[in-house]
Amino acid sequence: MEVRFLQPEEFHKTASFFEGQAVPPLDPQWAKVIAAINDDGEVVGIMCLQLVAHAEPIMIRKDYRGQDLWRQMAEMLDGYLWAVGIPGIYTQPTNATAEALTAKMGFSKAEFPLWVKTYDLQIDSLMPTEKED
Repeated sequence: MEVRFLQPEEFHKTASFFEGQAVPPLDPQWAKVIAAINDDGEVVGIMCLQLVAHAEPIMIRKDYRGQDLWRQMAEMLDGYLWAVGIPGIYTQPTNATAEALTAKMGFSKAEFPLWVKTYDLQIDSLMPTEKED
């Protein structure tokens, strides 16, 4: 039995764990998968780490709206996520005004009803590698 991180080209081996569930397949850009692999090379167990941050919707008091505070806060959040290597972020706006603001911030509507924003990062170099004996 072996336990290790799956490589992106191996993610298809996780499909059987999600059969019949209304979830998208795992994406190597957004997830790291630790797998238990039997002696025949079959994946018999997985633990998934989704590399996506969740942001609560921006809330600004009514008397301070219209001053582009949302833009300053969004830029600060983007800079932080970029610096720490988080490749994406999602939020769940709760009304039409929040959805419009979320779109202005660069999010795009995804399934299940998430709004997602991604960053073009090369995160594989940040992940742990296998130890050499």
